[in-house]
Amino acid sequence: MAEQRVRDAVSTNIMGTHNVIQFCEKYGVEKCIFSSTGKASRYVTGEVYAATKKVCEWLFDQAAQSGSTVYGMVRFTHMLDNSAACEQFDQQVKRGKIVNIHAPDKYVCGQNVHEAVSLLLNSLVVAKPRNLEFLVCRNLGWPVETLEVALYKILQSGKNIPIYFQGSPVGYEEGFFRGNVDWDDPSAFNLLVNAIEKVSSRVDASGDFIVTPVLPCCFERLEAELAAVRKVLNDPTSADSQIKQALAECIMKVACSIYSQTPIELLSKVLNWGTDPEYLQLGRGQR
Repeated sequence: MAEQRVRDAVSTNIMGTHNVIQFCEKYGVEKCIFSSTGKASRYVTGEVYAATKKVCEWLFDQAAQSGSTVYGMVRFTHMLDNSAACEQFDQQVKRGKIVNIHAPDKYVCGQNVHEAVSLLLNSLVVAKPRNLEFLVCRNLGWPVETLEVALYKILQSGKNIPIYFQGSPVGYEEGFFRGNVDWDDPSAFNLLVNAIEKVSSRVDASGDFIVTPVLPCCFERLEAELAAVRKVLNDPTSADSQIKQALAECIMKVACSIYSQTPIELLSKVLNWGTDPEYLQLGRGQR
């Protein structure tokens, strides 16, 4: 939906978040917790939803450094018992209609609502002044194939319903960058924390959560790029493609201010992991 209604997505997620932060400060809110997405672990992204969430993380980090409210954050992944996809499956099965999914062999890491609520509540405990950190579930389990979820729901219904593979719509096309994973320690891989963020991560005392500081960006650069996004957004004649382009440039330039502070040895590893020629060859259909 964010790709279909770009202006609404950017104004709601980014400008709406800015408004929430302003009101927290104005009315002396003690703590504010932001729910982000695992897609924000991407180093850069051109997808509207993921890009807006990355900007929101930076806005909350800026607020945490300068405001009086204590800010915290969590990253969620797919809610298998409360998601748009599962709701769509349920509705189609109930009506006896064809169930459409993106593709076979498409896997997602999932969690349930109970885990999500626990994350939010525990983030209130972890949140500290002037220091924005985010929580993720440490053990997300094995990835789940969306085809299996659809087949399970059809089986439970007792109906004979076909499945249609529709292909990936806009907003779901970005491939997985292998450099997101720390291949020096792959057993500790978590889909919601990238290899550079992982360096500063820690496991909380309970052993259930990973706590990670938000990587610091240049706030002057963030303000400058957001001003450019607002200018395009506030122009009623701007096309969605122009808004999306301004958002993508914001992501790229602010991300550069973050990763310019990363040790060159780590950046080299990330690039090598992400551009492994053997892996890329496999990705071209030769698996």
